[in-house]
Amino acid sequence: MAECEFVLSSVNFTPYQRTIADLALRHSLPSMFIFPLYVEAGGLMS
Repeated sequence: MAECEFVLSSVNFTPYQRTIADLALRHSLPSMFIFPLYVEAGGLMS
């Protein structure tokens, strides 16, 4: 079972930034992202 999430920088993830942040919140996963856009979408920290 995952205990945290770290999303690397990739243009493949950009269209899904809101979905990735929402899933992390829904499953109570602390998450770290490379770009602040993910934090603006609801992620924990950049």
